[in-house]
Parts: sequence; C-alpha cells; structure tokens
Amino acid sequence: MAHSKINWRQTADGIWERDFCPIEKFLHFATTASPLYNQWIVQSGVVLPRTNNLSVDAIKDAWLCLRYMHPLIGCSITATGFQYRVQDEDEILRWVEATVKVDRSGRSGQELAVAVQAPDSSELYFLPETREVFIQTRHELIDGVGCMMLLNNLLKALREGGSPKFSLKGQIARLAPSVAELMHAENPPYEVITGPQKYIAEYSVSEQIGLKLGPVNLDAASKPRRWAHEFSEAETAVMLRVCKQRGITITHAATAASSQASLDQSGQESGHLRSLFCVNVREFLPKPYNSPDYAVSAYFTIGLPKIPVSAAGDPLKLANEIKDFYNDTKFDSNNVAYAGPLLEGLEDAIREAAANDIPPNSTIVSSWGLADRYITEPYEDFWGNVTTATPTTGLFVYSAKNRLRLVLVYNSTFYGDDSMRGFMKGTVERLGKFLGLHIPSNIPVR
Repeated sequence: MAHSKINWRQTADGIWERDFCPIEKFLHFATTASPLYNQWIVQSGVVLPRTNNLSVDAIKDAWLCLRYMHPLIGCSITATGFQYRVQDEDEILRWVEATVKVDRSGRSGQELAVAVQAPDSSELYFLPETREVFIQTRHELIDGVGCMMLLNNLLKALREGGSPKFSLKGQIARLAPSVAELMHAENPPYEVITGPQKYIAEYSVSEQIGLKLGPVNLDAASKPRRWAHEFSEAETAVMLRVCKQRGITITHAATAASSQASLDQSGQESGHLRSLFCVNVREFLPKPYNSPDYAVSAYFTIGLPKIPVSAAGDPLKLANEIKDFYNDTKFDSNNVAYAGPLLEGLEDAIREAAANDIPPNSTIVSSWGLADRYITEPYEDFWGNVTTATPTTGLFVYSAKNRLRLVLVYNSTFYGDDSMRGFMKGTVERLGKFLGLHIPSNIPVR
C-alpha cells in the first residue's frame, strides 16, 4: 500500500515530513492570505500567582521541557506541510534561546499579543513586570483548546522544575498525526463528498452577513486589534442557568447575538449566517491523541451553515437553529471527511471573491470552552487571543475563573476601532438581554 502523504515519512537523513490534511491546508491558506502579516496566530496566556518567583532561566527550562515533550513546536511550516528536523541537545538549546522572548516594558500580555510579530512556529513570552507568560503558535499547528493544554503543560513544567522527562530518542513518535488520519478521512467514498461539493457550489461570499468596512488603507502597517468584555461571576451564573433552561449553550447564544449585531453594524435588516463553525473533535479521537500529550494539533472540523438572520428576529429561534446545525456537524461520523471538499471549494470561492474586490468580511464565532477544564495548574487569570490581518474577524468565547469572556479580534487596516467597539458592545448588549441580564449603557469593553 502506498504511504499516504499526510502521514509522517522520512525524506532524508534526520528529516521527517508530512503534507497538510485538508483542514490544515485551509488554515495555511488563511494564515498566509494577507501579504501584510501572517494571521490566525493562536495565543494563550496567564497571570501567574504572586507566590511564583520565577527567573528567566526557570522559564527557559520549562520551555525546553515542552520542546522535548512536543517536538512539533520546533518544526518548519512549508507551502505544503510540516518538516521536522531531528536535532541534538545543543541545537535545541539554541532554539530555546531564540524562541523565549522576555519583555520588561510593563505592558500586559493582552497588549503585547497584538503588537508582536508572528512566529515561524511557536514562541514563549515572559513578562516579569506583570507576572505573565503566554505562548503563541501558528494555527496550522494548534487550535484554541490545544493552546490551553500546551500552556498547562508549561505551567506544570514550571512547578516541577528539573530536566526534560522525555528523551530525544522518542521525538518522532511524538509528532502529532493529522485529524484526517486519525478519523480515516483522507480518501472518503464518493457518496460522502458529493454532498459538500454540491453545497459549496451554491456558496457565495457576497451573500453572507458581513461587517461594514472602514476606510481601507493597505499602505499602513497591519495592526491586529482586540476588544474584550468580561461578565461577572454572578452574571455568568445567570446566563448559564438561562441557557440550560432553554436547551442551548453560551456559544449558540453568542453566535446568534453577534449575527444580529453584525446586521446592526452594517445597517442591514436581514441576511444569512454563512460563517465557518469550528467543532472540537478531540473527545472522539482514540487514546492517547485525545489527551494533553498531543496538545500541539489542530483537532477540530468545520461546518458551513446557511441560516437566515433578521435583526428584529427571535434570538431563541435563531440560537436553536444554530444549535441544530452545530450538533449535526459535531455528531456526524463523516464530519472530518466532509471538511475536505467543503474547504477546498471555500478557498476557491474566497480567491474568486477577492479577485472581484468582494471582501471576506464575516465573523467566525469559536468556543474555547472552560479554561479551568484544560488549565489545572494554579494561575491568577487567563486570557486567549488570535491575531488577524484580513477583513475576516473572530469572536472567541471562553470562561475562566467562573467568568464568561468574549474576545473580538480584527485588523485596523479594514475597520475603525470605534466601529468595532460598537459592534462588540452591540453583541454584549444583545447577548445579555437575550439571557436575562440588565445591561447598562456604559458596557465595559476593553
């Protein structure tokens, strides 16, 4: 049997490679879509407890432990896939020195995250003045859940100290396989792929709900931006209780709220929700790939809905339609196989739209879930972020320390900060009212 190109294979002495699977291929297309900046860089960070008295050397030792445990963070990303070169101890130590960044400016991690350059693969930032660490990794290599797992592994290594617990000899065995390989989705039968092929043939970028662009200045430096809102612990408890009573999740409700707020921002009365849905599939993977040992991986699939949205419509009806589509995608045994032809067609549609000056200005809503489920080591606070460099924006939903957070990411090349702050406030206002909260007029968005 011929060796699949999406499996790891040795191509030269000490060189191992594998091609992107369809989901990783689309992530690479999205990451490199802008000539200004590599986007969709996944970042997660924590404020460390005040009892932690960490040195730069301790941070580097922990990062070294992670490099041995997760060798993929030291790979190269090519135009077609991943390349991993077996390195000796001295080479790995030099890699650690090059990829640990220490910032003593006093800026917070969230401020710094939108200002730093995109990494070649992965980097670790240590901010002694604010007692923060954060990891940033290319999206082809990792997803939001994986980034939280990776961060927890770092915190564990910091707590335990000492030398790496993994040897160089087993590094190839620890290179993560793709989700397509694990879900046996590389060559699906004809009847599995005809559905998404027909569906994507009817897709048009121009028919999706999209945000109103500001004055676009492509000559300016690309500037990733973020607005965030944090609900209180009491507000979060109310929202979760209402969601449970209504048979939906916070993510369903937030997707509905942001869709209607998008219409408000763009001055439209109705449209279709046609943004990608990201569905975590780690729970369906065989052991040990569903564990933090394989945190460095993009183990999710996607769905592409077509759901009618009205600015004046019933948010509960909309949230239920979103829930139905999300669950249909999540529990379909062929969900990863469907993603291949769907994303191939979507990439073609986006390229064609760009050639005709039609911007991909939709908002992708993605849930990272409960940070405390993945970060079990002590921390004072957690934050997540993703950078963007095109008109596509992202709304990320997660909770930490029993408080729900919404994070809107965008690029100031395409949107004014005030306009996007207004969109974020509109999303928070709609979500809060939908779930029974009294929302003040001065919603804190930072």
